[in-house]
Amino acid sequence: MLTTMRETKELGFFMCPDRIHHMVAFVVQDALNTTERTEDSYVCCLACNDRTIRLVTKSALVEELGCEAPVTSLALHTEAADSSRYLFYGTQVGSIGVFRIHENNTLRRSGNYVPPQNRQAAVTSMCVHDVDLDGAGELLVGYEDGTVQVFRLSRGDTGYTFEVMWSTEVGEQVMTILGGMVTKGPSDVVVHLFSGSVLCFTLQREVPKPVEAVKTGPSQLQLLGMKKADLEADLKQLKNRINSTVKDLAIASGAMEKKAPVVAVASLFKATVTLRPLDNKPLLSLSINADVPLEYCIVHSLIETRFIGTETSSVYHSELPPQNRKAKSMALVCPTQDGAVAEGRKRIEIQLWADEGQAGEISVVLYALPKPRTAQLKTILLTALPLYSRVASVHHLMTPEEAPFVLSQISFSGAFSKPVVHMWLTRLLPGMENLHQVNPTMFFASDYLLSVLIVEMQVDEEAEQTTVSFTSDSVVALNAVKDVVTLLAAERKTELRTKENILFGSVDRRLRKLEPVMAHASTAAERMLLLEGLRELQSDDTDLGYLPPHLSELLTSSDAVAHEAETHQEHIKYIQRAVVNLYKSAVNLLRHAPALNADIRKRLEQASTGSQFSFQQLEALFFPKKENASERVRLGGAEAEVNPHSQDLVRRQESEIQNISGDLHLSDSRLVSSPSDGEL
Repeated sequence: MLTTMRETKELGFFMCPDRIHHMVAFVVQDALNTTERTEDSYVCCLACNDRTIRLVTKSALVEELGCEAPVTSLALHTEAADSSRYLFYGTQVGSIGVFRIHENNTLRRSGNYVPPQNRQAAVTSMCVHDVDLDGAGELLVGYEDGTVQVFRLSRGDTGYTFEVMWSTEVGEQVMTILGGMVTKGPSDVVVHLFSGSVLCFTLQREVPKPVEAVKTGPSQLQLLGMKKADLEADLKQLKNRINSTVKDLAIASGAMEKKAPVVAVASLFKATVTLRPLDNKPLLSLSINADVPLEYCIVHSLIETRFIGTETSSVYHSELPPQNRKAKSMALVCPTQDGAVAEGRKRIEIQLWADEGQAGEISVVLYALPKPRTAQLKTILLTALPLYSRVASVHHLMTPEEAPFVLSQISFSGAFSKPVVHMWLTRLLPGMENLHQVNPTMFFASDYLLSVLIVEMQVDEEAEQTTVSFTSDSVVALNAVKDVVTLLAAERKTELRTKENILFGSVDRRLRKLEPVMAHASTAAERMLLLEGLRELQSDDTDLGYLPPHLSELLTSSDAVAHEAETHQEHIKYIQRAVVNLYKSAVNLLRHAPALNADIRKRLEQASTGSQFSFQQLEALFFPKKENASERVRLGGAEAEVNPHSQDLVRRQESEIQNISGDLHLSDSRLVSSPSDGEL
């Protein structure tokens, strides 16, 4: 919520559809030269979690700007040469963009920067300041993983270009970054860290020294060594004094007689645990930030999953008995040697596979390195659909002509309230616990396989009835929605009426989205099998000059092929689970094929990956009577008249929040493949 106030009087408010991460405000062009300014003299720029920058004036929305990821930070800049104004923004995936503010107070894109593939950290703070005093401003950026970067901005005919001028690591999350005059001489970069520390970086220009000056006196390395030795001696003396004082206090209090452990101070530390999906991958990133160095941490999960180490961490799994009810997966996570140097052991990141339909909790026990060692327990919710994030629209993921053939729907009706729906969404989708209220229409999308999910809510106050509809092209998502909602309704003894409009086209679309992923994984496995055979042949015959060029090249790059196959092992297992889950969801909703058993599971796993990969066999298992082709013909195929309601469902934008409402239903006569009504 954005609230506008003059001194202590509230002037108005604007209810934003999603969480606001940051806000800046600029003065409109007409009010730049006036001394007295009113509420309509300012335009507030809101960085929202649904990948949108919203411009608000007098508590009213005037413009929405779509971005590539959730926007986390904003910064305003005015060029000294022509007084043109610009709005810079940073996103959750580390990308940076800039909009130019025109005289009519509209914004148009004027450049962007995409980080390297190995950088996924979110931008937490940014500002523009002339650090090197050359008359042109530089962009100062701080990241969640502790990186600080200074970009040189070059303005051309097409907009700004970004060049990394300087970069460093501070070991923990950057909260605020600013530029200004702190020390004598050039400008400084001031960085505020998560632990409360404030660092100052000063620009130093390299000046060549005469050879004679270098030879006289101790070197810089020797001076640092002498200073280090003095500090170590002082620390040792201080430590001895502390131990002596602690011993005296223990004797005076009688702790030594009782043989009780002597604790000088109860050490406390701050820590945060965040969970977010990675771009275009079925993986979740679990980031742990603390204000003290961490020795290690233990991760428990209530669902079966596999944790993966990163550059900052090493993961050691523990096998748990099947009857263990407290945790299904457990792992010890330790900072790596390289990661400990780069991050100062204050930030640890691991990854885990995101299987849809499994909701639970992840508990992290953190152990601090400084003595006396203390621990903290952090718990984070793992939702049933963790790969989905809220977006402003879904028209870029699906055409209106395609929607009638692939969008399925499940709706729930009953005498339940909006807070109950909010509770459902909190268990289903990430980030819903931070939502102030449930909007009538909300759009969600998954970067992996490009799936969409649309949630609609209609309240009949006279009849005291509420209807919630979930529309998606993924039957896996709809089956997860059905399982979670019915379970929560049974716990609260809430009576529900359900209606299902499920299409075979949804199953077919999901299966075809998985086809290139399965083919790529199978190719890697086949290359590894071929490499093993070539190695056996090489052990018997050292001269393999008769081999074709492609086999010789495979043998030459054997290490790279082996590493690729090793990294794909867990991915292959995930693909097999995804195919099995798709089959189970389709049969559960459509009842068109035999229920999942051990034989069908084995055939699905063999046909989805490895040397026996066959998409035709998968189609035969999923559609034994070619139901997908028959349904498309029944719906009219590409020549049929397109359902206008499904077109509207894809084209609708977030302007629904501004009371621009309309009916949005899937037509029973056109989209129902397996209708069923029932009460729970």
